[in-house]
Amino acid sequence: MSSPPMFGNEAGPYLFHYTTLAAALEHILPTLSFRLSPFSQMRDPRESHAWWASARKSGPDLPNEDELFFGFTQHLMSQKPFFKVMSLTRDDKRPPPNEIFGRGFARPRLWEQYGGDHRGVCLCFDRDALIQHLEPELQRLGELRHGDVVYEDEPIASHVLYFDMNDAAERGIATLVDELLKTHVDELFFKKLCDWATEYEYRFVVRTNSHDPIVVSIAPAIRGIVLGELVSRSYFPAVRALCDPHGILITQLRWVNGQPIPIPLLE
Repeated sequence: MSSPPMFGNEAGPYLFHYTTLAAALEHILPTLSFRLSPFSQMRDPRESHAWWASARKSGPDLPNEDELFFGFTQHLMSQKPFFKVMSLTRDDKRPPPNEIFGRGFARPRLWEQYGGDHRGVCLCFDRDALIQHLEPELQRLGELRHGDVVYEDEPIASHVLYFDMNDAAERGIATLVDELLKTHVDELFFKKLCDWATEYEYRFVVRTNSHDPIVVSIAPAIRGIVLGELVSRSYFPAVRALCDPHGILITQLRWVNGQPIPIPLLE
């Protein structure tokens, strides 16, 4: 049986997410929902570790300069958990000669790191349907941005984490931090170090008013799943029971002579 286009060799309008088998069977597929986690829990230290501000003075000396400086940095760091992230991967826009290696579901490192060491699941989404569905749902929660992540081995630009002490004393730390976060969304939330470049990440970032994770529906956009090669056949009935009623296509990835081959799950 040949694979549908979503599982074929050629790149397409799809997004993917690797997860463990337990997460897929116990949470995601039964409810057709997805949890967005706080930005402070991201793996890249450029994102999750400390942001230290720099300061200048545009006016006279202030009696509380140390308080302003450390207060600004602390308030800036305190905002990270309010930003929730949905991380996905896309097909390589410049695939190698053998195009299957450019597909979003055929990334061995992602299978090892996020997909339960090849015992997990890769969720497959229609990109346009996911965006169309999530935009209004997430915009109701707060400011939303989504798009490709940019990879570069550079620190956060020096002008980004920079503030004026006299301005902070006059208008307040919270106001300045809020303006910084709104102005520099791309630099702070859509750049990662090059070590992560092969993830080809596409992400949604929404600013909420709570530290708690948020859950969104993915029912209108999920089209299929790919099981890792080491997922036992004993799980197949449970996978079918969750996917078949919703028309979610199921394949299992096999590695033959070093090449990933998605095999449709047969009866």
